[in-house]
Amino acid sequence: MSLCSKKVAPERLSPPTLLTIFNSYVIPNALYGCELWNNNSQSDLVQLFIAQNFCLKQMQVHDRNISTDYCLSTVYTVPRVNELEIRKLTFFGQF
Repeated sequence: MSLCSKKVAPERLSPPTLLTIFNSYVIPNALYGCELWNNNSQSDLVQLFIAQNFCLKQMQVHDRNISTDYCLSTVYTVPRVNELEIRKLTFFGQF
């Protein structure tokens, strides 16, 4: 979104470049301290899933109604809920 506000069209950047920016800046900021999050409700996890899908669809310049599975598979990523669990397991030395 920040790139779009600076007049850099997402169409000019390749999806792998945008995904690198997303994974190196957005995800660490969004999941900061997630290892210590307790009692996540289902609605919290749904909000995280919706935010990820919104960002991925914006990066790939897709319509909101396109399949989420398609968007995830084209950039070779997994839902962030899975990463949340992996980070917790890594933090506690179980992974």
